[in-house]
Amino acid sequence: MRGPFLGLFFFMSITRRKFVERSLALTAALSAGRLGSAIPSAAGGQTATVSAFDPINQPQLGLPPFADAAYWSFVDWLYPYFDRLWQPDRNYYGSGNSSSGRIYHNSLLLTVHAIAALAGHQGAARQDDRARALARRLCEAPPWSELTEPLHPDPQFHTPAWVESMGTRDAVMDKSIDPKVAEALMYAWRARDVLALPQETVDPIKDRVDRCARGSFFRFPGVRLNQINWNCELYAHAAAVTGNPELLVNDYRAQVTRFCDGITRPLSTGGSPNLGPGYRFFYLPARPRTHPFNLDTAEYANETAHFILYHDQALAAGMQPLTEEHKRLLRAWVEHIVYAYWTHAGYLNWDTGYGFKRWHAGRTWAFAQQGLLAIAASPHFHNVPEIGQWAKYFLDRGFILYQRLSREAGDGAGIAPAVFYDISVAPLGPSIRELTAVRLMANAARAVVLGLGAKPAPEPPPLWSYDSDIGRLAITTPKYNTAILAVNQRAIPYGGVELARLYDRDQRVAANVGGIPPASFGVVVRDGLGKTTLTSQKAKSAPPPTPALQVLGSPSGRLWRTRSYPGRPYGGAFKSLVVRGRTGNEFAAIETTHRFGGSGVETRWKVRRNAAGRFSADVLFPSWGRKATVVAVLSNGARVWLVRPGSPRRTASLRRVSYFYIAGEDGGGYVIVPRTRPTRALARILRPRKQSSAPLPGPTLAVQLAKGIAFKTLVLTVRIAPAQTPEEAAQVAKALRRGL
Repeated sequence: MRGPFLGLFFFMSITRRKFVERSLALTAALSAGRLGSAIPSAAGGQTATVSAFDPINQPQLGLPPFADAAYWSFVDWLYPYFDRLWQPDRNYYGSGNSSSGRIYHNSLLLTVHAIAALAGHQGAARQDDRARALARRLCEAPPWSELTEPLHPDPQFHTPAWVESMGTRDAVMDKSIDPKVAEALMYAWRARDVLALPQETVDPIKDRVDRCARGSFFRFPGVRLNQINWNCELYAHAAAVTGNPELLVNDYRAQVTRFCDGITRPLSTGGSPNLGPGYRFFYLPARPRTHPFNLDTAEYANETAHFILYHDQALAAGMQPLTEEHKRLLRAWVEHIVYAYWTHAGYLNWDTGYGFKRWHAGRTWAFAQQGLLAIAASPHFHNVPEIGQWAKYFLDRGFILYQRLSREAGDGAGIAPAVFYDISVAPLGPSIRELTAVRLMANAARAVVLGLGAKPAPEPPPLWSYDSDIGRLAITTPKYNTAILAVNQRAIPYGGVELARLYDRDQRVAANVGGIPPASFGVVVRDGLGKTTLTSQKAKSAPPPTPALQVLGSPSGRLWRTRSYPGRPYGGAFKSLVVRGRTGNEFAAIETTHRFGGSGVETRWKVRRNAAGRFSADVLFPSWGRKATVVAVLSNGARVWLVRPGSPRRTASLRRVSYFYIAGEDGGGYVIVPRTRPTRALARILRPRKQSSAPLPGPTLAVQLAKGIAFKTLVLTVRIAPAQTPEEAAQVAKALRRGL
């Protein structure tokens, strides 16, 4: 098995950068201006009247748990945006500012239309005539291809299959295309009576889906990396439309078994397991675990876990059950996904070895939601019932978040940006921006057909997750979310034993999204010449022999050593969590201790001088946006603006400060309440430069503990928590004095 597995791995192991580049180039070449008239309803059809897209007056979805009506409200709100892209003479949707059709958009919109018909929905997304047209169009060439050789070099070429473009066969292929087209056609097939699909459409649906699934590219042992979700999904859709469960019964089990065998041990010489000892996801299993891409990938972990959605279908079709050990590992992994990768705002708690190619990309966040869909709908893989309920909660909150991001985009497009938080290394066109929206629409429709509208989704308690080998601690609560990443394996620029970022309850940036000093939390020690000699926010490039971040107190106890692949991951609900990280050299040593509560964080820094001489030490508190403000509220109630537009920068003695309030441009901000007040400590302002992982750094509040002195030991303890307004900041400061 190892030989053909490795051969297919190297054949299929290409990133999607060239795929996206060729797709965008093709779109530009075929661009013919934005078209958008709606086609008339076919006789006897159920096409709904569609009004103009209104990004501002959004439907009120309420709070989780969503019923079907809320999911459809979200879909119907977004659909008018795509209604204007319909090309009546070509029977498909254009994309971006082009009349050329991308298969991603069209297959997803067919999924929406077909589920709307299947569910008897009567809103704007109910477009039976377009569903009929798209079902027929997706079976035609192009995008269907039976070429025996690629027209251009394409590492993911396979036949028969679908290409990326609706309008030309000279387009790239990708393993992510075929399962999604097959899904759309499967739902059209399921709704064939409601849609009145003619037999000349039904027969090609069966033919195309079945032959693609049976091609050597998707049959076992074929796989791209360890992403078995694409193959497994295709097997399930082929079984649904043909009635032949062979692939679902045999190949599905073979794929899952191999994946599970590879969870704890490498399947290739010199490679890595599929998952780390704490269940983090290795993107490149044929490479060592220390490869930058193998840091962890929150997005691909969720996408890959989607294969569990088809487990019960395979069992019902006659698949031999998985072994108990394999089920144990999968349940623990699923639980880790919920704790480690999601926030109460419905967004990814995002660190990825794939770096800026995926980090904060909307289309990838939307794709990752399929992990939540699968987990919410798959109780067979829940260690506790709450896992599925919390997955649905995070899913529902994601739709609310997308509405806000669209409303606040501010550039006239009406939908959220392609990349969030200004994280971008390459410009992305309108079609990529639209891909996020249409994937979210499809996810909402899928939630309906999977029966999630009838399931509970209580708000999760504060949750934690810990991967000891890379010192990754993820925290999400109803009030804030953050993470620590002690080891970054050179995949990304940020990391260390300090908070890597801080967001508030609505996923607004409270402090930062990443960054290194001075655009980060942490301590910076300088010598008498002003040269930095030590900083606590500096990640290790490889996992150390002993954990870089130690858990001193948690629901799992004191974690000096952790077991590999435990039956339950290190994570879950918590009330109080204490962790400690240390860094040092011949000049100084820094010990950072964080205590996390449901509403805030207490951090204690202890700085010790190791060498003779005079040193300076600053504790940093970052902000977001060049117009961010920092105010010190004194013990007597007076306010000292350390920085605000139009005013000079000022300083303040820490002894006089009751609390600081840092307000960012995003509408987020946070409060800092000093718990200790060193005698010489002075609050001042630094101006960081733009960084790749901190693209909009605001002024950094620096609490100077020492300036050019021969100190022995310095200690500072503060409590921090998000606040969106000065009035809320005063309330939060009062609460922080009482506790976390």
